[in-house]
Amino acid sequence: DMSFFMDKKLDHGLFSPLSALLPWDEAQGWPTAVIPLQIGVLQFPVPSARRCYKLGQALRRAIESFPEDINVAIVATGGLSHQVHGERCGFNNPDWDAQFVDMLVNDPEKLTEMTLGEYAELGGMEGSEVIMWLVMRGALSANVTETWRDYYLPSMTGIATLILENN
Repeated sequence: DMSFFMDKKLDHGLFSPLSALLPWDEAQGWPTAVIPLQIGVLQFPVPSARRCYKLGQALRRAIESFPEDINVAIVATGGLSHQVHGERCGFNNPDWDAQFVDMLVNDPEKLTEMTLGEYAELGGMEGSEVIMWLVMRGALSANVTETWRDYYLPSMTGIATLILENN
C-alpha cells in the first residue's frame, strides 16, 4: 500500500538521472519540483509488475486531471539484469535486458503478466528492480515513440537509457 515519508535521504536511483537531466544549483536546488516515488523491491512484500503498471496508469490520470499543461517528465530507474549475492553472484543476461526494453516499449501488458520469480530467473534477484520501469510505462500512452535507447554492461549491472514520448 502507498505511504509517504518526508525525511528519507535520496539515493543514486534519483540522483543519477536527475544529474543528467537538470542542473543543480547550490543555492536554489533543482530548477523544478521533484516528487520521488520509491518502490521497495528488495524486501517482502514486493508489489507485482501489474501493480506497478497500474500505479503508473493512476499517475497518468492524476496528471491529466489538471486543467493546465503541467509539463511532467517521468523518470524510471532500476538496474537491469544483475545479482550481487548467492550462487549466481555476478549473473547478467544481456539478451533478457534487450527483450525487456523491447517489451517495455511495444508490449508492456505482457510484462505485467510475469511473476517476480520469472523476473528473478531471467534477470537475477536484483534484476527484478525493472518492475519499477513499469510505473513510468504505465503513465504513458499505449503507443509511444522511442527517441533514444542505449545499453551497456560495465560490470555487475546491465544499464539502459531509454527515452519515450507519448504519441
